[in-house]
Amino acid sequence: MLRETILTFDIGTSACKVCLWDARGTLLASADEGYPTHHPQPDWAEQNPEDWWRASVAAAKRCLATRDPGRIAVLGLSSQREGVVLMGRDGRPLAPCIIWMDRRCRDQAVRLGEEFGVSFLHHHTGLPPDPNYTACKLLWLREHQPELLDRAARFFQTRDYVYYRLTRAEVTDYTLASRTMMFDLRRHVWWPDMFQRVGVRQDQFPPIHRSTEAPYRLSRPAAEALGLPDGIPVSLGAGDRACEGVGGGVFGHRVMDSTGTASNISMTIDRLPEDLGRAPCSIHATPGRWLLELGITTSASVMRWFRDLLDLPPEDMATLEHEA
Repeated sequence: MLRETILTFDIGTSACKVCLWDARGTLLASADEGYPTHHPQPDWAEQNPEDWWRASVAAAKRCLATRDPGRIAVLGLSSQREGVVLMGRDGRPLAPCIIWMDRRCRDQAVRLGEEFGVSFLHHHTGLPPDPNYTACKLLWLREHQPELLDRAARFFQTRDYVYYRLTRAEVTDYTLASRTMMFDLRRHVWWPDMFQRVGVRQDQFPPIHRSTEAPYRLSRPAAEALGLPDGIPVSLGAGDRACEGVGGGVFGHRVMDSTGTASNISMTIDRLPEDLGRAPCSIHATPGRWLLELGITTSASVMRWFRDLLDLPPEDMATLEHEA
């Protein structure tokens, strides 16, 4: 009898990492595949959603080639957050994804803070106004590319798009919904006032499920691309920081420091306070908990910029880090 295993996809800012685990959580194999971030103008940061899918397939095939996968019981996902993928009625992206690090919508973030009140937005949505968040990006599109926005049938985030490619189902989870600045954090529902302000409809966003659910299964086309049997349950998983909190066992008074493209300090709480202080707050992957975060948006991304500026080979970064 073949042992059961779990195959996971993490669609990060610079690469997709695919891992194979046994039922006890032991890592059996892993592989990653990178993709570019495009900066067509200052402050802009875009990625091609099809690059995420191509990288997912390539990394999965390399991961599974190194070990006997056994019987894969479930697929799981995590991803970067807050970006916006405009999906056409034909199920294809209409444009590159405006990812989380894009800062073109600074003015829109300021104006939303002035109109609704910074403290009100933070208390109501868990998020102080910032270009990171989906609402600000959508308002920029409404003001600068309204024809493109009006053509969109659905709005996905990164994980939502890869989940769609795996299952052909339109769905999101609470961890990603609560990073849009369009979600009522205290009532766990979409917030109609922000939808009206940015000029989009609630039915253009996918239905929300818990991170722990696996509502759909691997489709035949995706299974053929990955070299897997179809019908495997696909768990929604969560945004990357929430998944890190679960993996790091962050609960009680424990705090997590995570450094990748950005650096992040986070902790979980099981009661939502009236005053969130300065920390953005979103729904955690673990039901009944919330995630508090503070971060620096440029960490490894600055290192990569410095490396490319000096035309250093990747292996020289280790020397620089040692000297630092």
